[in-house]
Amino acid sequence: RVYLQEAEIEENVLIPRLVAVSEANPDLRVFVRGDRAINYGRVMEVMGLVSEAGFAKVALIAEVPIPQTEAQ
Repeated sequence: RVYLQEAEIEENVLIPRLVAVSEANPDLRVFVRGDRAINYGRVMEVMGLVSEAGFAKVALIAEVPIPQTEAQ
């Protein structure tokens, strides 16, 4: 599944929606976050779509691991 902000969207409307949200500003940084269980290759596919749409600043968001003492 692909989400833009908090809303699930179809992959074929991702790029037009990003362009609309960014007001066609290709200098805008787009952040991609993948679920822990998702295949890394799938995250790269989505990042590739964003790049192909003309967004040069595409970054990953990573979760900070919770230290073992806090996780218990």
